[in-house]
Amino acid sequence: MRRLVAVLVGATFYAGLNLAAEHVSVPGLQVVRPGIVVPVICGVLLGPVVGFFVGFLGSMASDLLTAGFYWNWELGNGLIGLVAGLVPLLAVRLRRQWATAAVAVVVGAVAIVMGAGLAAMTDVFVANLTPDTALSAEWIPHATWDLVWGVPLLVVSLVVWSGFRKRAAR
Repeated sequence: MRRLVAVLVGATFYAGLNLAAEHVSVPGLQVVRPGIVVPVICGVLLGPVVGFFVGFLGSMASDLLTAGFYWNWELGNGLIGLVAGLVPLLAVRLRRQWATAAVAVVVGAVAIVMGAGLAAMTDVFVANLTPDTALSAEWIPHATWDLVWGVPLLVVSLVVWSGFRKRAAR
C-alpha cells in the first residue's frame, strides 16, 4: 500500500511539474524540465518499481493533458526511474552518506541518458525520424538539458532528504 501511495504522489508531482514547465520559455534553453528529478529521486529513495511507475505514469498524465500519448517517451521516463532505483543495490555496502550520494548522482545521470536515448531512438520507428535526426534533435538535447536540471536538483533533494532523516532520528 505504501508503494502505491508513493507512486500516486510521485506521479502526480511529476505530472504537475511537467505541466507547470510546459509553457515556460527561457531564452537560450531548449528544454525546461526541472521535474525530471522526480522519477530519479523516487527511484533512488523508493526503489526501481516505484521509480519506473512514477516516471511512466507522471509522464503519461502530463502528456495526455497536453500533447497526447507517446508510449516510447513514457517508457523512457519510466526507465529513468527504474535505473535510478538500482542505487540502493549498487550502494548497499557503502557506509558513508557522501559515497552513496555520489553513486546516486552517477547512476541518475546514466539513467537520464538511457531514458532519453530509448525515447529518442524509438522515434526512428514511431515518428519515422532518421537516426541522425533522432540523435541530434531529440536524444542529445533532451539528455543534456535533463542532466542540467536533474543532477543539481538530485543533489539538493538528497541533502534535504538527509536533513529530514537526521531530524526524524532525534
